[in-house]
Amino acid sequence: MLIKSLKLFNFQCYYGENDFEFSEGLNLIIGDNGAGKSKFYDALYWVLYDETFDSSIRVFRPTRDVKGWLVSDKAKFLCVPDEEVKTFVEVIFSNPDRNEEYILKRTYAITRLDKGEDQEKKWREPSESQLSMYRKDGYLDARIVKDPEDIKNNIRRILPPNIKPYMWFQGEQVDGLIDFKNNNTLTDAINILSDISEFDAFVSISKRAYEIADTEYRKEQRKVSGDIQKTENLDNERRRLEDQIRRLQKELQEYKEGLTYAQDEQDKLHGQVDAAERMRDLGKEEKRITEELQQVDQEYKAKVQSVNKNLFNRFWALKGTQFLVDIYAEKFDEYEKRRMEKKVQQEQSAEMEKLMLKKLQTRLPTNVPEPIYVQRMLHEGKCLVCDRDAPYGSEPWIKIKELLDRESAKIPGNSFESTLQNNFYNEFKQLYQLGLGMQSRIPSMDGEIHETFSSISRLMQRRKDAQKQLEQIKIEIQDLVNTSSISSPKSANVLNAFTGFQNSIIRYKLDIQTSENGIQKAQTRISEIDSELRKMTKGKISPTLIEKVEVLADFKKVAVSTRERVFNRLIRRLEEEANNHYNSITAENKAVRGLIRLVKQPNGNYMPKIYDSTGQEMYGMNDSNIILIKLSVIMAIISAKKSGRAAEMYPLISDAPMSKFTENYTVGFCRTASEVYTQSIIMSKDFHYNEVLLERLFAEVENIGNVYVIESSVPEDKRNDRNDLETKIRRISKP
Repeated sequence: MLIKSLKLFNFQCYYGENDFEFSEGLNLIIGDNGAGKSKFYDALYWVLYDETFDSSIRVFRPTRDVKGWLVSDKAKFLCVPDEEVKTFVEVIFSNPDRNEEYILKRTYAITRLDKGEDQEKKWREPSESQLSMYRKDGYLDARIVKDPEDIKNNIRRILPPNIKPYMWFQGEQVDGLIDFKNNNTLTDAINILSDISEFDAFVSISKRAYEIADTEYRKEQRKVSGDIQKTENLDNERRRLEDQIRRLQKELQEYKEGLTYAQDEQDKLHGQVDAAERMRDLGKEEKRITEELQQVDQEYKAKVQSVNKNLFNRFWALKGTQFLVDIYAEKFDEYEKRRMEKKVQQEQSAEMEKLMLKKLQTRLPTNVPEPIYVQRMLHEGKCLVCDRDAPYGSEPWIKIKELLDRESAKIPGNSFESTLQNNFYNEFKQLYQLGLGMQSRIPSMDGEIHETFSSISRLMQRRKDAQKQLEQIKIEIQDLVNTSSISSPKSANVLNAFTGFQNSIIRYKLDIQTSENGIQKAQTRISEIDSELRKMTKGKISPTLIEKVEVLADFKKVAVSTRERVFNRLIRRLEEEANNHYNSITAENKAVRGLIRLVKQPNGNYMPKIYDSTGQEMYGMNDSNIILIKLSVIMAIISAKKSGRAAEMYPLISDAPMSKFTENYTVGFCRTASEVYTQSIIMSKDFHYNEVLLERLFAEVENIGNVYVIESSVPEDKRNDRNDLETKIRRISKP
């Protein structure tokens, strides 16, 4: 049944009375995070099933567990002691074709206890809510439905439990509807939302009818046998073979389940294997470049250190000092000239001293007169020998003084250097000779220095190149981690797991072949036994019984083949419909999307997969595409059976199914949902504060019902609690 209206009174964030009306087509509840979209979904769910979703632990909880949490905090805050505060949700379900309506109203009330102003508020909270149901047919007045069993049956009519998961779901529940980890989910969905179960019933009936007729035939056959003992033996052998076939078929199914699991797991890893192999190669390359970088660093440090050493060991510090050698040579030449001039002067002076000493020594003998008398004469200024005056500084005085000087005077030696003080001639000469050697050495330093610094530059470039390569490798590894969801250290595990599943696939295929051969061999032997039993028949078996067995055998074959043919046709139809929806949703997106294929697994179940135009499976689809595939398949099940009740009579109700979609996917999904479902009610934040996207919605989606914008209303200074929280509702119309 479709939803005609929803009324909420003091339900969680919906303070007071709040009304929503819905029509056929796409109905939207638009709001920001925390505005009350999920509470709207909870309200619908609570009415039918007396449960609400607890987002903190991600499960539905009954009223007896949540109790007063259902009631608006603002309503509770304004409640006075001994007063009751009530919440209720009322939904009107409508079947336009039959002109009937169901009005469901669930109520819950709590009472505030008087505990004084300073004490915490206490509440009387019952464990149960109250549900009332009214049914209205045509123009008759609505009548109350009182019988609990009638209420349950009517709720099942409103939304059958087996259909509910595919029509009412939250965004995060899409993964579970068709779980790529569980091969049964697509097959289960097809069985539930299509009429294939009717053919399953035919198959089951035909098999049972044949088994009964065959048992009757064999009993009759034993009665008319010509050799009872042999017949008994053959019957026993036949039963053993039938038991063997059943055992082998069970094993075969187990092997097929194992093969399906191994192939599925290998398929999951298939997209990761390339990444893992690339990670392994990148890891080796990273290790090689890291070692090379360490070696380059060592060479670089050694070269830099050699520059400091060579400043002195190779005299690089003297680079550009050739002119100083020339200046020093000039200085040293000048020094040597002056030194030679001084030497000549000293030699001449020494020669004169020699002559003077000789002259003094010829005047008087040494120490005659004695020095003390000579000193007295100088002091008195008078010669004591001749009694003549000799004033200070006069020529006689000087002559007397010469008598003293001859005692201290020595005859100079032959070495000029022995008469000099601070003589650095040898050192200066050595420096001059070293300078001459350096003068020829310095020009060759340019080549050495240039080569050394060129080597340093080359090492620096090699280091930069290696660092750049390492950075690129790390970026590529991180990209692989992001796209494949495996870390580099676990890449080896992925490769080992892939190889393990590959080996399992090979083993399961061999086991399957062995079991099939065993079944075939047993069936061949059963045919031989049946032939022998027929030959041993001496009496006449009723032609009616024979015909009955033959007809029922044919009926069983026809039922099985028909079911398989119908199911295969349904699969192809679903595949076509799924691709139509998939293409419609992704029409505005220019990325590669591939084609949906419903692939039969070894265990007989089907899984949706994406293939390219060449028939190669496309691995590594992103989350949004995976969700799109699942939603497309679910909608395909509905649209492929467009005349069925799932499409015509039940609304799609979904909370945030587009949370991982881009804008193009969002509009595409809304457009497709409006075409597939007679009525859909979708909660979304994607259009909130996005006028451009909302305009696109109205422009591109034709079948739009009612659109509401909900917003939280609470004073800015009171946002730390919910005492003033309420949700405002605004209905907007298509421009």
